[in-house]
Amino acid sequence: MAAIDLHREHGMSREEALAGADRLAAELERNYDLKYEWDGNFLRFKRTGAKGWLKIEANVISIHLELGLFLRAFKGRIEQEVSKNLDEFIAGH
Repeated sequence: MAAIDLHREHGMSREEALAGADRLAAELERNYDLKYEWDGNFLRFKRTGAKGWLKIEANVISIHLELGLFLRAFKGRIEQEVSKNLDEFIAGH
């Protein structure tokens, strides 16, 4: 598996970050058939060919994404898109 790891500082409260991450996950579920569930501060998600988690800490949001064989070829593009969405999420809080 190819892995993507991203970390960004944020200035949101825990509640703001959790609510925003939940909205983002619901949108990804609709658009990409992504299934997700909360486990404390971890948002665990998966879909065919990919799985990972988003972790919310006091001032950092981290994303870990593992890509299966088919999606490995698109790692650079996927990492760019996830990074862009994470930056927009933090900027829009």
